[in-house]
Amino acid sequence: MQNKVILFSNQTNKNIEKSLINRGLFHFTYIFCDTYEHFVQEIKSARETCEKIIVSCKNELIDKLLDEVKKEDDQFSVLFEQAVKLEERTTFRKMLFVPSELDAEKFLDVFLEKKEVFSCSIFGKTVRTIEEKFKDFDCDFKIFSENKFLHIVKFSKAVEEEKLKEAFGDGVFSFEGESLQGACEKILKEKNLSFAVAEGITAGGVSCKLAGNLGLKQSVVLLNDEGFEQVQIDKPFLENNGTVSKETSYEVSKNLLINADIALSVLGFDCDAGRTFVAVGNKDEIHVFSSVFYGNRQQIVENAICFGLFKLLAFIKEKY
Repeated sequence: MQNKVILFSNQTNKNIEKSLINRGLFHFTYIFCDTYEHFVQEIKSARETCEKIIVSCKNELIDKLLDEVKKEDDQFSVLFEQAVKLEERTTFRKMLFVPSELDAEKFLDVFLEKKEVFSCSIFGKTVRTIEEKFKDFDCDFKIFSENKFLHIVKFSKAVEEEKLKEAFGDGVFSFEGESLQGACEKILKEKNLSFAVAEGITAGGVSCKLAGNLGLKQSVVLLNDEGFEQVQIDKPFLENNGTVSKETSYEVSKNLLINADIALSVLGFDCDAGRTFVAVGNKDEIHVFSSVFYGNRQQIVENAICFGLFKLLAFIKEKY
């Protein structure tokens, strides 16, 4: 049987999907209705085909709506501030009418069984790859993508961490469903590490993500000679090695370490195939990584930011 969430306009109760996912309920279809007539029609249709139905609209419409869609054998329960549970005696299907002004967390516990939910965060894999791998785990799952390569996966059955690592390698950076930014902020705070960041193509995007961390000691944007001068890179060096190269990225991070425990540099080309270099390290060692990202400028920049954060997180996990 289907499960549906029927909403009157796109502005109603945007927290419902998040609340359902957090309860391990992945298989709800969302219907947005722009007219009242369409709204009523969708509810009546859903009663014939769906096991669970959640209806959301403004509180002032609830009474009118119930009069139009109820049947003689319906039973009603009034919940929190006019939310209404409707139960059909003959089919045992249930509907919940909830004002869009309410917080979804208030009413779903009394309407739907809450299941345990597991999650992991993955970088560097496509949605298609994740879907193929998770099908082997024989569980319900839903993928939330921040961009082409950055995803949080919610799933309904415990999967051993080793199996997830075997499927996705080092791309699994959290087993708590954290964002990449959140995971970086957490580990920097836990390890009490000071850090410095220099950026070319990302133009401050990485620093902006980490700006709330008190450990950020230096942030430099490398878009002109003045920027490179701030990290002691002179013109002869750039003439020999270029502004975007393995050598320059390494040298930038090395010079940043004068004032910080950890250094990160992100340099890249703004073109259809954006070659990006990331150098991350401490006073003992610096590692340089390279990748190519495709797409428009915004997509390349977003991927380069994530690439830099991911390598920063991986380095700290391994060395500290």
